[in-house]
This record gives sequence, C-alpha cells and structure tokens, in this order.
Amino acid sequence: MSAAGWAGRASLGRPSLLKYIAVPAVVGLVATWAVYAAVSRPATKAPPTAAALVAAREIPAKTILSAGDLRVAEVPVTVAAGAATDAAAAVGRITVAPLGAGQIVYPDDLAQPGNSAALSYHIPAGMRAESVRVNDVTGITGMVQPGDHVDIIAMLSKDVAGTDQARLLLQNVLILAAGSSQQATGQATSAAYSDVTVALYPADAVLLAYAASRGSLQLLLDPAVPGGGVPAIIVGDQAFGH
Repeated sequence: MSAAGWAGRASLGRPSLLKYIAVPAVVGLVATWAVYAAVSRPATKAPPTAAALVAAREIPAKTILSAGDLRVAEVPVTVAAGAATDAAAAVGRITVAPLGAGQIVYPDDLAQPGNSAALSYHIPAGMRAESVRVNDVTGITGMVQPGDHVDIIAMLSKDVAGTDQARLLLQNVLILAAGSSQQATGQATSAAYSDVTVALYPADAVLLAYAASRGSLQLLLDPAVPGGGVPAIIVGDQAFGH
C-alpha cells in the first residue's frame, strides 16, 4: 500500500481512538465533580422541634382519655405553640372533638373547667345538672363560684309542712355554674345572678325540685378547705370563726 494510503487509514483511526480515551475521561471528571459537590455541600439543617402531646390513636369525641391514648412527640415549633405537653394532666379529661392518630392535642380539644359551652362534660359520673332560682340573699350576694360547694336549706311554709320551718335539705352540693354569664368561669369576683346550677344524683335532684316548687331555697357556702378552719375575725368584742 502506498504511503498516501497508510496516511489516510491513520487519519481515519485517530478520531475513533480519541473517542475511547477522551469520553471516559470527561465522564470521570464530571462524576468526580458531582461527588465533590455533594460532599462539600453543607447539610440541610433540620427544622427546630418542641415536645407536644399527640393522640396515640384515633380518638372519638366525648372520650375519657386514658394514658394509652396519648404520647409525647417532637413536632415542628411552628405548630407546637400552645399545644398540651403534660399527658398526666390530660388523662381523665374528655375530648370535645375527634382526634386523629398523631394529631397534636391542644387545650381547646379537651373539656376545660371554665368552658361554658361544655358544661355537660363537667357533670360527675352518675349525677345530673339542675338549676335553681336564687336572689341576692339566698344566693349569698353573688359570691358563689363554679367549683364551690354549698349546703341547701329549704324554707317551707305552714301550708306545706304544718308549721313555718327551715330544713337542711342537701349538703356538700357542687356548684357547676352561677348564672348563664358566670357559668364555670371560676373567677373570684362577685356578680349578680338569678340562678345557680348544681350537680346532684337523680334522687336528690327530685327532692330539690319538689322543695323548690313548695317553698324557697337558701344556700350556705361551704369552706374551701373542709375541716381546715380559718383564724377568728374579731370585730369589737365579737369573735367570728374558730
């Protein structure tokens, strides 16, 4: 073969040789750069979290919570604000609305003391709520607050009892609400109201309803700490208290 022929064949083989050498080299450089970029890139910082109480399972509304219904989990701080965090404090409370598994539990999801829209959630087991009419005198001048306990006196006329008399009708009765506007507020301020709502067993509720229909009622406010007593208050020569 002539020299020109050999030169032509060599020139035809050169691009093929470059293809097998140059292309892998370029691919290797690109791969090396990609690995370096991935390794050298700063790690994405995880969003801050905070502990919150969540439902451990699906919980229907009006469910009395048990320890197994709740767990504490780390959730993003953006949704943790205001969430309940104490599982022990939530046990025994009642759900106002359904909770999905893993759903964050907020105080408004549970029946709260002081939630006037959920009075029925605060009636003790086996008892009923009953309202009775009072005035400034019989209602202790607006000083009765939800959570207080009272004794109830029935004031009966001689037309009912043969003689005018007062009877101690019920003792240690739980006040659920004092007037519609003061219902379960728990605030230690006096306010005018014309009715109080109490928690009673059905038989006692019947007795109270009958007494209220036949006479008037007087409330006696029980001490906050039964049997604890308070220091005597001296006014002039007269001592009040024990």
